Amino acid sequence: MLKLPQHSGEKPKTSPDQPHDQLDQNPPAEIYAKLKEQAFALPQVERRPSELSVPGAEALWLSEENAHHRQAAFMFGGEFAHVHPPYDGSMHMTLPEEDVRELLDKGWGEMHPNVIRGQSPRQTVLCLRPAGRGGAGRDRAEASRPPISSPSTNRIAGGKPVFSWKGERGCL
Repeated sequence: MLKLPQHSGEKPKTSPDQPHDQLDQNPPAEIYAKLKEQAFALPQVERRPSELSVPGAEALWLSEENAHHRQAAFMFGGEFAHVHPPYDGSMHMTLPEEDVRELLDKGWGEMHPNVIRGQSPRQTVLCLRPAGRGGAGRDRAEASRPPISSPSTNRIAGGKPVFSWKGERGCL
């Protein structure tokens, strides 16, 4: 369970189809850079161009030796998340089903349109990024944190010690 706070304020607007982008309330450059720095510093995660997203999106992959092959855990190959380019700043990712419910219920994300059409695993979500314009407030701090953190139990890729979704950090 993520233990996310309830999102306050208006939800960012998103595109209704592909490419599935966040259209407003995009994070400033320094917050976007911090998100990528933290996400790609995770152990056993490889940084690659996304196989699925728009040009410029970067994927988080579990290497072959670390990935368990649970199809619902990955979007393509070992890609379990990708960060959209700076003009957007959001992330698509797969999460355990209980975390998807919490993410949606608390206003921090939405289902990918392909999930609704039955074309992607139901754990695939868009994790929205707040603009982080609240000074030192919660939204600004949360905007720079990826929803993933350093090693513990990897609930996505099948239980091998790699990374976890860190609840107290929130999704954003």
